[in-house]
Amino acid sequence: MRFAVLGSGSKGNALVVQGGGVTVLVDAGFSPRELKRRMQALDLALTDLRALVVTHGHSDHVKGARALAGALGIPTFATDGTRRFCARFGALHNHEPVLPGEPFTIGGLTVQALATSHDAAGSVCFVVDDGDERLGVCTDLGEPSDEIARGLAECRALLLEHNHDLEMLRSGPYPMHLKRRIASARGHLSNEQGAALLSAVRRPQLSRVLLGHLSEVNNTPALALAAARPELDGADVELACAPQHHPTGWLRVQRERKSGAALAARLVATAPVAQPTASAPAPPLRTGQHRALEAQLALFATKAQSTRSTR
Repeated sequence: MRFAVLGSGSKGNALVVQGGGVTVLVDAGFSPRELKRRMQALDLALTDLRALVVTHGHSDHVKGARALAGALGIPTFATDGTRRFCARFGALHNHEPVLPGEPFTIGGLTVQALATSHDAAGSVCFVVDDGDERLGVCTDLGEPSDEIARGLAECRALLLEHNHDLEMLRSGPYPMHLKRRIASARGHLSNEQGAALLSAVRRPQLSRVLLGHLSEVNNTPALALAAARPELDGADVELACAPQHHPTGWLRVQRERKSGAALAARLVATAPVAQPTASAPAPPLRTGQHRALEAQLALFATKAQSTRSTR
């Protein structure tokens, strides 16, 4: 089984998987024309696609979904929550229902959805299995969960969210409500959270890890890699950052091991841009450094209110 990230970040998300006799697109966050252009770099045509699988209904994941599935006549696998979420701006074509925890098949591939706490109804991440190898596609998670950790534990390759650095987010230019949303249990994983999840799911068979959905405003590839690298503890695992603006090229889920070699982390491409999809303010932050961030943000708000009241 092999895969390629067509783009990862708020300007668009898409990943193509080939195995089990089929070619499947996970998310369609670009226009069909842009998807066609990026797939051509992989010697693929849109007509090669057998199915579309959608993680959730935010526009950076479904921008081209309706037109693509409608034009090609291919099924769109998504939860009912995602179908209803998308119906506000255009129904998904040829919808096939997905239930978290219940595997479904596309050709020789078995796909399992894992529920996430991200702030889009019916949001899930996916594990794709061809009978020999497993690939985890896990961004826009909200916060890690035991269910997600169990689902990813046997994967040989991962696209794993490392969206933001907490300090960069705290001191960055975003408005207060958006900072709170990003760092909340319904937002995106910090580098620290992504690294903790990587530590929880790492097994000897893990071969390749791409860090995904990096924010250009609130993160850097160097910070994301620095957070993730210690969790691999010198293992022969290829570690990289997924690009936003062009595809990675084909990557084998099980890469050829380098005998006796330690990991030499590298960047696949330029730093991706991830400007989160706007939404309503999220619930209060809860744990760890997120609690500390909430206190800091509350202090900023108090100071701002005090300044206004003295004018």
